[in-house]
Amino acid sequence: MEENLFEEDNIFIKKQSLTEKCQNDFRYPIRQRGRTYYEDDDIIDCYKDKKNNQYYARVIGSRENPYEVRIEISDDVYYQCDCPCDEPCKHEWAVLLAIDNFEYEEVNLKEEIEEKEIDIKEVIEQIPAEELKEYILNGEEEDVWFEMIPFENNFIKYCPKQGYDFYYNRLYNSLTLNRNTVSLLTSYIHKIERYLECREYRESFLILQSIIEAFHDTANLKKDVLISLFPQFSMFLRIMLRKGKIEIKEEVTSWIMVLRKENYYDNIYLEDMILEGIK
Repeated sequence: MEENLFEEDNIFIKKQSLTEKCQNDFRYPIRQRGRTYYEDDDIIDCYKDKKNNQYYARVIGSRENPYEVRIEISDDVYYQCDCPCDEPCKHEWAVLLAIDNFEYEEVNLKEEIEEKEIDIKEVIEQIPAEELKEYILNGEEEDVWFEMIPFENNFIKYCPKQGYDFYYNRLYNSLTLNRNTVSLLTSYIHKIERYLECREYRESFLILQSIIEAFHDTANLKKDVLISLFPQFSMFLRIMLRKGKIEIKEEVTSWIMVLRKENYYDNIYLEDMILEGIK
């Protein structure tokens, strides 16, 4: 039986299509341009998250990078596109057409965990007065300490820790949907470096662990973008094992034992990374 039919009193009735349901939200010229995008195969990919009936797609448009579209279907239909259009747009309409024609891949995404927000007042209360004074007086600009990014970079040890699941889930979903992986990796590495510098070795280890396991669990462990980072990861491991307290050393060692048991996931690059890291 086709998915767009349902049975009522032994009579098969055609369900209202998604585009039929949503067409009043889109102006006619937008629908026409969206159909052209769809028929020209400008939709690069489209994924459906099985758990919550959300669709994620990328659509080629006028800018260099594809536009990212998200459609959520519940009691109503919600559209989101990162193009500059301030009304339901042609990229969203093209994706609705793809959904109507079942042109998507079903995936299981991880729960999106909200990032713990920084309460700057609470953070400042934890910072020793001498550290805060030195930062304010030695800033390159008079107002640098009022900017959140440099403030967080300098006092990251006093900011809320996000934890393994936050890092793992975000990267797992990014890899599954093929979205922003490089930029996300870059931000993770920056955080590892900042945590190592302030001797917060456990959080730096959890980020590193989440990277390896997210790439493994999405069958991306052999991607060039990751392999090129393995020498740097080895250095991170050496610092953790050399400088960390006994608890973090035991945690890192326990994780390495699991990797050994799994034969380093049959990945010679990961094996080399670990062996170099524990020298």
